[in-house]
This record gives sequence, C-alpha cells and structure tokens, in this order.
Amino acid sequence: MQERKKYGGRPLGKTYWSTHKPGKRKSVKHVQKGDTAFFAYINGADDINGDGGGESLTHQLFKEAIAGLSGTKLKLGNAGEYEVSITHGQVEKEIQTSDGRYYTDAYWQFNSPSDLGLRWSGEVYLEVHHTHAVPPQKQEGFRQARLPVIEIDVPQILEYPIADENTTDPLEAAHVSRIKNMLQKGFLAGRVISDRRSIEYLEQEVDRLGLALHKSTQDLAEAERKREGALARLRAAVELEARLNEKISSLTQQVNAGANAIADLTRSLSAEKESVQKLSVSLSDAKKTIKAQSGEIRLFNYVSWGFLALMIGLGAFLLYQHFFSPNEVAPLPTAPTSQVQHAAPSAVAAKAKQAAKHVGPSQ
Repeated sequence: MQERKKYGGRPLGKTYWSTHKPGKRKSVKHVQKGDTAFFAYINGADDINGDGGGESLTHQLFKEAIAGLSGTKLKLGNAGEYEVSITHGQVEKEIQTSDGRYYTDAYWQFNSPSDLGLRWSGEVYLEVHHTHAVPPQKQEGFRQARLPVIEIDVPQILEYPIADENTTDPLEAAHVSRIKNMLQKGFLAGRVISDRRSIEYLEQEVDRLGLALHKSTQDLAEAERKREGALARLRAAVELEARLNEKISSLTQQVNAGANAIADLTRSLSAEKESVQKLSVSLSDAKKTIKAQSGEIRLFNYVSWGFLALMIGLGAFLLYQHFFSPNEVAPLPTAPTSQVQHAAPSAVAAKAKQAAKHVGPSQ
C-alpha cells in the first residue's frame, strides 16, 4: 500500500501469491480501500475452496465493522458472557511473536463491569473466521506472546451480498453500518484461542484463592471436629446397641421361660378341667342317685304310713269288737301286741338299711 501511494494508488503490475505451502499457492490481487488494503483471490473459485491467502470483502468489511463498535456483549462459550464498552478499535493490529510478525484482524481497548477488563488488562485482539480458521501455528504464537485473542465467526446473515466487481463505497459503508448496529444492540459470538491473564488479575486470583484456601482449611477443621463428634456418637451408639442386645437376649430368655411356664400351667389347667369334668359327671350321677333314692324313701314312707294306718284301723276294729260286741262275734285269734309292734319297725328298719347301702358318705 505504501508503494502504491507513491504512484497515486495505481496497481504496481506485480503478481502476488497466497501463503499456502509451495504447490498449493493461489494468485491474489492487492485491493486498496481508503486507508486500508487487503489481498483477494483473483480466481473466485479459490476464494470459495481455499484455506488461506486471500481475503474476501465479507471478511474485510466485517473486521472494519467490529473495529468500529462502541460496545457489545461478548458471548465466549464456556468462557462466559461479558458486557464491554470499547474505547478504541483498529484493524490490522501488528503483533510480534517468536515466529515473526503477525497482523490481527482487529484490536480493542475496552472497559467491562466484569472482571474481564482486569483479566485482559483492558485489551483484546480479534481474528475473523469467515472461510478460514486461525492456523494452529498462529494460535500457538499468540499464546507464547501471552496475548488475549478471540476468534469471531461471521454469521451468514452478515455476509456481504454484492460481488467484488459490483461493489461501491456507499454500499460497503451501508453494510458496515448495518453490522455495527446489529452487534451493538445484540451480541458478538466467538471463542477464546489465547487467554492472557494480567499480573493484577493473577494477584487478585492469588488473594481470592488464598481466602478460599483459608476458608477451606477452616471448613476442613470444622468437618474434622464434626467427624470426631460423629465418631464419638457412633461409638456410644454401638455400645448402647450392645447393651440393648444383651438386655434383649435376657428378656428373650425370660419370655421363653415364661412361655414354658405358661405351657405347663396350660397343661395343668387342662388336666384340672378334665378332673372337674369327671367330678361334674360324678356329681350329676350322684344327684340322679339321690333323686332316685329320695323317690324310693318317699314311697317307703308312704307304704309305712299306709301300713301303720291299716294296723291302727285294724286294732281299732278289734277293740271295738272286743269291747262293744263280745257276744255276737267270736273272738278272732290275734297275735300278741308286742309282736305286732315289733314286726312293723323291723320292716321299716330293713328298708332304711337297704337305702343306706346306696348312699355313700360323700352323699
């Protein structure tokens, strides 16, 4: 570009080649747009299928847009999301690495309410990923140089839709303005390929980790104290369990002994029940016998009284015959009074003696 400025910006008539390995290099042209310049593939097919060397208008206009942002939200995948306010931006920022000099697509100086500003010392380098990713060798150079670098994808909706031969400055300016408007209202997605951390940030991290270590040490001591308390309670619980097991064993033996005693009492009760049943049967038989004998005694009494009444009537009749009709009726032969009196009692005595044989002492 500096050489072309000597000739009023006219082409120099030279052929340029991409940075591919020998045998795969593609011819490129030098394109100058105001104060910036870039290389583009001469053959459009190389731009579609290539992996480095040239730069499309989509790529060029996108990096101009992100360099001109006043602020946006960075979405960096697993690295988090951060609101940033951009105080300075530029394209083609030169950096020195162990492998030589590189130019990053864009560069920011920024502020952030998060710790990202302190972490990266308020600056970050940006690489635009359109058709070609940042080569691994270049990523390693960024890491060795301890530079914070993020790679930004160009969304399909923000690609430049106009061919190189039909483009104009106003169309390109309108496209850049559209990109800036969308990114400032929305977000810019990318991924961190080199995570430089400033000394201030690392010192802060050391302090934070020191506090965390101190707290962890205190937590560990508290956990150890709780562990000792838990072990003491566990030992006490084990001892209590052992005592309870002994008591349970003793109670089990007592219960078994009680069960055996109950079984013995049950057997004795069964035997007593059998005896009672037998006595009940005997008592029932005795009642029946007593009832039968009572009937016999009543019958005997009835017969005895009837016989006595008959004898009294017969004696009265004989006395009447003897005293009041002595001449009319011949005297009947009668047994001596003493014999009659003795005969009746002897018969009654015999009946009583017979009834006594049927009644035992218990009756």
